[in-house]
Amino acid sequence: MFDVEQDQSSQRQVSGAAISAAVLSIPCVITGPLALIPLSLSLYSVIQIKRSRMLSGTGIALFALVLSAVGVLGTKYYIAAYNRTYFLYSETQMNVLGHAILVYSAQNDDQRPTAEQWPDALVELGILDPLMLEAPLEDGDGVSYIYCPGSDWCQRTIMLYEDPKHWKKGVLVCFSDRRVEFLDHETFEQMLADQLAERGDAP
Repeated sequence: MFDVEQDQSSQRQVSGAAISAAVLSIPCVITGPLALIPLSLSLYSVIQIKRSRMLSGTGIALFALVLSAVGVLGTKYYIAAYNRTYFLYSETQMNVLGHAILVYSAQNDDQRPTAEQWPDALVELGILDPLMLEAPLEDGDGVSYIYCPGSDWCQRTIMLYEDPKHWKKGVLVCFSDRRVEFLDHETFEQMLADQLAERGDAP
């Protein structure tokens, strides 16, 4: 009896689904949503092994299941890190744009570029790389950064800002001293309206 059971055990094949799930689950631990693929595959392989006497590999399937679950649970942190990367990239671009505007001003007797000159003049003078003009979250409407021309800038004057549609919680703003801040939509809209009102422009 023991020999028969041992012989049947030796003839059982390891589930291909379990092996595939294990292989995919290893890199998917750090890829967030993609971990759903090995998670589904590992669940399928566990059920498949339980229903079949000719398949083995429960341990492998459970290993894949645990790793995949970790990947899925880490999705929130993955998305947060992803958004943070885009945010820092856009913040850096705005700082570069602000610097380019001030360099242009220094080279042109403290005259800021006009709305018509922005940003072509900065690119033509070699002050600005054209690649810096597209925000990482550009949504296809061709609007990345909006420039606020003027000659009476003070420390808290908005020099340029990112398309307000790019971020749900606020707007990235670069002030005339090159300081970049993230303002909530209400604060930003009020500051911009006040600035335009002082200049006599319609908001």
